Amino acid sequence: MKYLFSVLTILAWGLPSPPCALGQQPTDSIQVLQATEQTLVSLTERLGAQVVAISAWRELNLSGETPGSNRNESSNPILVVIRGSGCILSSDGLILTNEHVIRDTRLIQVMLRDGRELEAKVVGADSRNDLAVLKIDAKNLPKVELGDLETVRPGQFVIAMGNPLGLAADGQAAVSVGIVSAVSRHIPDIDRNVDRYYGNLILSTAPISIGNSGGPLFNLKGEVIGINTIVSASNAGGAQLAFAIPIYEWTRNIIDQIREGKKVQYGYVGISLGNPAGKSGSVVVDILKDTPAGKAGIRQNDLILECNGQKIKNSDHLIMLIGQTAPGKKIVLRVARGEKLLDITVTTAKRSDYIRETVTGYGRFDIKKHE
Repeated sequence: MKYLFSVLTILAWGLPSPPCALGQQPTDSIQVLQATEQTLVSLTERLGAQVVAISAWRELNLSGETPGSNRNESSNPILVVIRGSGCILSSDGLILTNEHVIRDTRLIQVMLRDGRELEAKVVGADSRNDLAVLKIDAKNLPKVELGDLETVRPGQFVIAMGNPLGLAADGQAAVSVGIVSAVSRHIPDIDRNVDRYYGNLILSTAPISIGNSGGPLFNLKGEVIGINTIVSASNAGGAQLAFAIPIYEWTRNIIDQIREGKKVQYGYVGISLGNPAGKSGSVVVDILKDTPAGKAGIRQNDLILECNGQKIKNSDHLIMLIGQTAPGKKIVLRVARGEKLLDITVTTAKRSDYIRETVTGYGRFDIKKHE
């Protein structure tokens, strides 16, 4: 119990002081806890108006596949509801969420905290970074403030809000509190049918569940520092690991492109990468056939140290730099090959020319036909 008091006392120091009468200050642990509790209640009350619950209807055939992706014409499709979360990007109704929440759906509805349930249209979506922007017909909405990964440190307190298990479908966002466990985490491919990359993620202890996807991860300033995306259980007892897509320069750029209705284009050179043990840089694990890297002379086991003069921290860093380079542009990679240092120029290609995937749509249909 003493440890609990100590943790919450530290939390109280990090929060704005609640109003109190002149000359009065909390004098014991109970008062500190009560002050901390009231500050958290006030903060989450304000932030809750910026969070939405999402319901998306998806057709599946009896084999569990999305009709159109591998259609079995003899099976009758069934309708399933996907529960997710989102946050309000603009006062005129732009909503930020995960792409996987609304992928292959036929109707999307958004529930606001005031109880309004509105149909949403998809402004744009990016499967690579698992982000999407929706639009609802509403005005004067309270919008979120976006934070920055550069300010995030392990040990900082965070607040996750959203629609776990669909239990916030009435618009009243569920709240959980935790700390940042780590930053710059990477998860391997989860679905090889989708060109998805989960790198540079925030790992937190704030409990989330299915349905929290697309919801915000706030810091104690009330800024969104991440979009809750993945929850997994460890192999050693089921402890949950919660991962969020971070908000920083790269994701801000992607969000801006999506909200403008643009298709996000990624630079591509055709290499698989790994992190070298105990050092910075990125190791070339494999080179895909007939891709820009192979044509330029990059070889397996090359250690890439720099990209256009910028030192490479790790593979995630290099993937980001290549991805954000416009197709057709040249990049100079400084490579360590044995005892030699080489500068190799590679012309990026358009990723979508090499990596293809099928999305059956983000459209709408008359849901009454399927009830």
